[in-house]
Amino acid sequence: MDKGKMHNIIEEIVPEVGAQIEGCESCDSSNPEGIFICSQMMEELSTYINLANFPIKSCKSEYFEHVIQPSFQSGFRKKPLSLLIKRAMIAAYKRDKKSLKEYFLNFGGSVAVTADLWSSEWSERFVCVTCRWIDDDDGCWSVENRVIGFRVIKDDATCNEICWEICNVLDVFKLWTKVFCISLGTGLNGDEYVESLTNRINPIERGIISNVRSCAYAANLCAQRGMEELGCLINPIRELVRWTRTFRGFKDVFKTSCKAVGLKPRYFPLDWPRRWNSTYEMLCLIFPYKEILSNNYKDNVDQSLDLQWDVINSIIQLFKTFNDAIQAFSLVYDANCHQVVIKCVEIIHVFEMYENDPLLGLAVGIMKNKWLEYMSDIPTIYCIAPILDPDIKVEGLSNLLDYYYKTLGVTYCVEEKVSECKDILKRLYTHYASIYKCKNVTTQPNSQSQMMSSEEDMEIDHSPRSKLLMKILKKPRASPSKTAQLDEYLFFRQFISRDESILQWWKKNDGVFSILSKVAKDILCIPTSMAALESTFSTGEGERVLDEQWLKFQPREIQACICKRDWDMAENRAQQLHLQQINNDDSWMMMDTSDSETEGT
Repeated sequence: MDKGKMHNIIEEIVPEVGAQIEGCESCDSSNPEGIFICSQMMEELSTYINLANFPIKSCKSEYFEHVIQPSFQSGFRKKPLSLLIKRAMIAAYKRDKKSLKEYFLNFGGSVAVTADLWSSEWSERFVCVTCRWIDDDDGCWSVENRVIGFRVIKDDATCNEICWEICNVLDVFKLWTKVFCISLGTGLNGDEYVESLTNRINPIERGIISNVRSCAYAANLCAQRGMEELGCLINPIRELVRWTRTFRGFKDVFKTSCKAVGLKPRYFPLDWPRRWNSTYEMLCLIFPYKEILSNNYKDNVDQSLDLQWDVINSIIQLFKTFNDAIQAFSLVYDANCHQVVIKCVEIIHVFEMYENDPLLGLAVGIMKNKWLEYMSDIPTIYCIAPILDPDIKVEGLSNLLDYYYKTLGVTYCVEEKVSECKDILKRLYTHYASIYKCKNVTTQPNSQSQMMSSEEDMEIDHSPRSKLLMKILKKPRASPSKTAQLDEYLFFRQFISRDESILQWWKKNDGVFSILSKVAKDILCIPTSMAALESTFSTGEGERVLDEQWLKFQPREIQACICKRDWDMAENRAQQLHLQQINNDDSWMMMDTSDSETEGT
């Protein structure tokens, strides 16, 4: 940041700082460099405290005064450092907010908005509004996400009052005419919210504003319910892990056994039953060591454990599908709405595989019923996006939905759903064509390797699809009349190569499909989960930010801290929700195999 700009901000918003520096012995008040050093350190410290989720009141502790405060000039000690840090944080928020408003004012695309309710530890309610869009300023398409509003609402706030707060946030950033889609979280579950927002905002396509329950939320509930049902089969594994952590002679014996078979010796984590993915991780990490652990336990313990490793392997395969789906749904910086139908098909396929299993069948049936509560009708906005995937398009979407509902055993008119998606896409195309006043020029494909007629046989698989999906998608395409870019795109066979994403493909073909690429850019930024919002309220271990430290904060100060934290994370591309991932080489969990190692007490 420019030093003069920083000095002006501090002098303008936090005038006490400039006054205190006048009497500071360690810097000359006439020297802007001294002022900059003080103010920069203050802002950097406030940013660190906010990002790390440290309580600002910790600045009042004697340890903080002895360790941190001596780093600042003596003039800063005339005011409580906690107060100055809070003011520096708010000053930085106002500066960044102004920059974001200017950015949106000049932004020529559309945004996808997500809104949901959040409750603090002291039961105060907030409505949180996030904004997601695709930026193309640097020559490539990149997904951006920001929390743009965090407003306190009354406990008895009505639908109209909550919707007014959402619209007020959009008005602050002048986004009224740029909202492409609004997705409402589970806290705003009700058709009245959809109707109220639709009437207030009047989006391009009214059907796109919908009360969409998070795909990741549905998959999490389903997986958690299934893991609870399978607890009796997993309990012996939990007992085995506890034994490895308490048996004093285990480490040396285990290291010797691992060395004999060429495995790296490691420690094993206990799971937290309330989080199904921690149980999944425990099973994945322990499974490669099944023979070593079974033999060691049998040799050192009189009693036996019912370790059904074949069943454990089936459980791992079952929940791997859910883990992969949630990982895909929770991506913040990648377009993922076109994957929703695909991931739903994969989940239903794994249900079909295990629903008749004598040990897993009951749990799978319960999971399937839970899944039907949320995803018996895949939201339309997630069915439009696969059409814009060159590997899928209309026929591929029809095949996927047909397989999905037939496997579920649900009567559903797939043709009507696909027709609805095509009609919406055509209306969007016509609307964008009128905005950009582009001619519907039919551009012939420039190479057969990029585009091929549906009548030609495609032997090479350009994209990394599973065998299941390739089998579903491999059907002949119809030949519509080539009257516009949309028809041309739907007619030719186009594939995404293994080394590029769907956004890269559309960016590369922007010159060929000048109108349709703009439609694709706005549709593909639609979120599939609340991961961006949830990452704002967690540190990586799941702790909430809104705990007792915020009780004395005013609502506007809470909004400043929450938004600034999210914006700082966005600057470092760190908004990704910290999901539990399997790491076989986690250094913290690997045993030390050096010869000089001594056993601790």
